Amino acid sequence: MSHKRFGSFMKRWRETSHLSQSDLAKRSGLSRQMISMIENGKVVPSLDTMSKLQDVLGFSMNLVLVWWRLSEEEPLMYEI
Repeated sequence: MSHKRFGSFMKRWRETSHLSQSDLAKRSGLSRQMISMIENGKVVPSLDTMSKLQDVLGFSMNLVLVWWRLSEEEPLMYEI
């Protein structure tokens, strides 16, 4: 999965949770700039960062890995 595809997944999940980037940053202990860079596909989060995001947003790493695998095969069309 490209950085941009993962960023799109993250943004959709955050928006579904009705959180702004600032809200997510405060709750996760990450900077708003880091959230923005992830969502814009500029960086792929480390496992530690993923764990922080998972704790706030409530998604499982299994979901991310399944979505990652599926998105390699088909266009981004999966709804959260």
